[in-house]
Amino acid sequence: MTRVALVVGVSGVGKSYVIGRCAANAGLIHVQASDVLRQAKADLLARTVDREELRKGQVLDNQTLLSKAFGKLRARESRPIVFDAHNIIDTDDGYVEIPLEVFRLIDPYVVIALYGDPESILGHRSRDTSRVRPDRTFGQIAEYQALVIALAEKHARDLGVPLRLVGAGDEEAFARAILA
Repeated sequence: MTRVALVVGVSGVGKSYVIGRCAANAGLIHVQASDVLRQAKADLLARTVDREELRKGQVLDNQTLLSKAFGKLRARESRPIVFDAHNIIDTDDGYVEIPLEVFRLIDPYVVIALYGDPESILGHRSRDTSRVRPDRTFGQIAEYQALVIALAEKHARDLGVPLRLVGAGDEEAFARAILA
């Protein structure tokens, strides 16, 4: 079965950036949960679905669809996968935790939690005009990040896999975590 590394972190910490830089060099495939889900939902509804619709929609209901679509993708792929996901979704109504059962179906060999300075994360979020995100303060980002890391620790423990904490932009530490 294709190996999967699960990468989580707050929106704006730089998951996609560091994964993209490392995956290409290591022969890994970078899979974004939002892209898999958006395509699966678009196929189901026979229309285009954007990120904002996913964030504002039924987050927990979407996870079943995501798990099934990821299973199909994994069955077709022979290269190791770096799965770029959220364990907590930041919605306008607050935070929504993704249940452990979703990650059991993903079956990662490692959970990697990226973390960064909340001020830098706020800067990334404000400069990224490709996504709509709830407005958050420094304190809210710090709280969100603490929740993400705590849940990543719990999920890794419950899955029986190692947790690796990696600073935002630390490509060497990220590569070590992926290749361990």
